[in-house]
Amino acid sequence: MDIWTYAPETGELLPGNPRRAQEIWNRRHLSVDDPKRWAVPANATAIAPPAPQEGFARCFAGDAWRQVEDHRGETVYLTSEREDGGITGLVGEETVIAEIGPLPDDVTAEKPGPHDRWNSQAASWVEDAALKRAATVPASISPRQLLIGLMTRSVITESEAIEAARTGAVPATVQAVFDNLPSRAERAAAAITWAKMGLVERDHPLVDTLAAAGGMSEADVDAFFQACAKI
Repeated sequence: MDIWTYAPETGELLPGNPRRAQEIWNRRHLSVDDPKRWAVPANATAIAPPAPQEGFARCFAGDAWRQVEDHRGETVYLTSEREDGGITGLVGEETVIAEIGPLPDDVTAEKPGPHDRWNSQAASWVEDAALKRAATVPASISPRQLLIGLMTRSVITESEAIEAARTGAVPATVQAVFDNLPSRAERAAAAITWAKMGLVERDHPLVDTLAAAGGMSEADVDAFFQACAKI
């Protein structure tokens, strides 16, 4: 009689099947078709498994074979943080399925882009504009980069750029913007900030003021900082 063995933990059909069952010596008088003549060990069955099916594992449970989803070896991506043995898996992190069964609820086979976040309602990755901006637009540039950038774009003259670098002098076009600030205190603060700036922060209010006066959009300013960062 043929028998089929399976893994004790998962019930998965093992390789090398079918096998021949061992005869029970004192039951050899019984017909070869009589199951009582044969010894069926633990984790084995005389029930033949179904034909193999792509993407499924044949597993024995209870008294029958079942086709169980099998994604082992597939690369998937976490859609939420996961704690595993004290190690935190981050959203978007790649992992490989190692166990039989349906895909866990916190993974997807869809690979995320570099600036994507998981949208649970759409069940897909969507590009996060804020994340993309944070990753691609520098948070600050140096005064040297700013002055060269302004000079390159003819916002200030070469002599104004050199004088500002040497002494902190405010170029005429910049001074005109400062002069239009509503209060004396704001005008003084702007002049001091310009003269003593160590870094030019992209999100500093004074940058927004100067950009607005020059008719620059948010995207224009971002592009300016990206270009200056390469100087």
